[in-house]
Amino acid sequence: MSNRTRTLSQTPVSTRLSTSDNTTPNTIEVSISYKEGGRNPRSFVKEERGYYLTVSPKNIGNLSRGTLTTVIGQFSSPTVIIEPAKRFGQRKLDNITPKSGVIDQLVAQVMINNNLKFNKPIQLFAA
Repeated sequence: MSNRTRTLSQTPVSTRLSTSDNTTPNTIEVSISYKEGGRNPRSFVKEERGYYLTVSPKNIGNLSRGTLTTVIGQFSSPTVIIEPAKRFGQRKLDNITPKSGVIDQLVAQVMINNNLKFNKPIQLFAA
């Protein structure tokens, strides 16, 4: 079975607070994935089947045997549907792009909710 997630970017961030431990996000990951839909067990809302954009705050740390990735918080990764679809297609996942401004809105939401800032000024995605 093919991978049903495509990572668009991983951007380093830092916290505005004075803590730096294993639970503080140090990376914002933007990804597109295919979800089969159905009832969400957390919100009890019926979700459509299709391609979704997700922005996740993560703590990525190095271990001696590789890289450890930890997602921070269950509800801190906003997700929006990009395009409804009846079935998965790898070519579609590889080529789909979200509408301009959607990524920036979700990244801004994650940055504010988690009290984060970029380490250096960057341009995420051109419109």
